Amino acid sequence: MNDPLRSGSLLVLAALLGCTSPAGDAGDTSSATETSSEKSQATVRGETPDDSGTLAVTVTGFRNRKGLLLCSLFQTAEGFPDDAEKAYQRLRRKIDGDSVEIVLEDVLPGEYAIAVLHDEDEDGAITRGFFGIPTEGAGASNNPRPRRGPPRYDEARFPYDGDKLELEITLQYPGP
Repeated sequence: MNDPLRSGSLLVLAALLGCTSPAGDAGDTSSATETSSEKSQATVRGETPDDSGTLAVTVTGFRNRKGLLLCSLFQTAEGFPDDAEKAYQRLRRKIDGDSVEIVLEDVLPGEYAIAVLHDEDEDGAITRGFFGIPTEGAGASNNPRPRRGPPRYDEARFPYDGDKLELEITLQYPGP
């Protein structure tokens, strides 16, 4: 039987992740990373690329290997998790196994949160079924518990000191 609280929480999370494409044009399935001007501004503030490091994120819980994984890395609560245009970095990966590793490079020390979407039909947006309930999976760093509404930045945020950091995000799908 469907848990309405869980379905409702995933609906809102998925709706927000689907408002804008977390990884740009869904037609392009390249592995290119897109970086916002925030990174350039950070360098102007005195931080150099030498301060940067790598985030390795393993996304698990795929129900199939169809489509793309869309990922957005946010530096602030502004835009999280729904407005990928405000993300520090965003990228997409083909799903070729039970898990997908995302490597975010040149990440400056600071505080971040990650939002991911399993875009099964590669349309760049969350797909909805009956009553507008999403049919695709979504997740966030720290794997916050589903609740009414999308995860908050403070639930998904994590500190990053510039050294290599490995994280795991488990996708959540609507339904039982």
